[in-house]
Amino acid sequence: MKNLIRYDLRRILKDKLVIIVTICMVALEIGVSGIFIAAFRYSAGNAIMQSKDLIFFVYSSFNYGITFMEIMLLIILSKEYTQGTIRNKIVAGYSKSEIYFSNLLTTVICCFSIFLFAFIINFVFCVSLNGFGEVNNIGTYLLKHFSQMIYILFLIVLVHFLSSTFKSIGAPLGIMIGLCIGLPNILLMLSPLSQINETAYYILMIFPQHHNVMSSLGPIMGFASFIETQQYLYYILIELGYIALMIFGGVTKYRKSDFK
Repeated sequence: MKNLIRYDLRRILKDKLVIIVTICMVALEIGVSGIFIAAFRYSAGNAIMQSKDLIFFVYSSFNYGITFMEIMLLIILSKEYTQGTIRNKIVAGYSKSEIYFSNLLTTVICCFSIFLFAFIINFVFCVSLNGFGEVNNIGTYLLKHFSQMIYILFLIVLVHFLSSTFKSIGAPLGIMIGLCIGLPNILLMLSPLSQINETAYYILMIFPQHHNVMSSLGPIMGFASFIETQQYLYYILIELGYIALMIFGGVTKYRKSDFK
């Protein structure tokens, strides 16, 4: 299993798409952060959004870099089915479950490495220009970031699940566009219901994308007061539930698949 994981990591890291996506993520995060810092300073005389909030806002709201990462994942994962890589692994004596989990683990490691690299560079950039700001409740602040990490993990597992289910790039790409661009816009329009009816809020919570909408755009649209520690914990539990279901469903279908 360790040899398989090392092989999959080398295979992914050798792909030039990884370098392209990493550069795009860094450039987008720094670019958007720089635009916001400059706009706040020239319009208000000083920065009205502290770096501690801006950093979170940029990587959660303006997640085009994460979208690029998802597309990169789909392209790299689809190559396994078109180039006969999986069949070669089976011939080498690895079980389908080992292949599935090795593939999943390496994609998670690779994607989080890219994300954290871009995050750290943007963090240094924002803090050096704008300071960090005060954190009133460090526990809630860290929980907010941790919950967003779980959401990103949900997206990575979702891409892997769709790729292993359809074994192509077309259908998964269309579904991901709908789930990551179309659905959040619908949930954003429905989000004011959260302020009117608490039941509506908990109904919308079954969609993980609602987490991203509320936690990133909530402070700007006046929803911040409604997002408390309890809500972040609910989001985490819901997303972990989806992750577990996708992994179970994915590996079950994978075992029954015939690779030629």
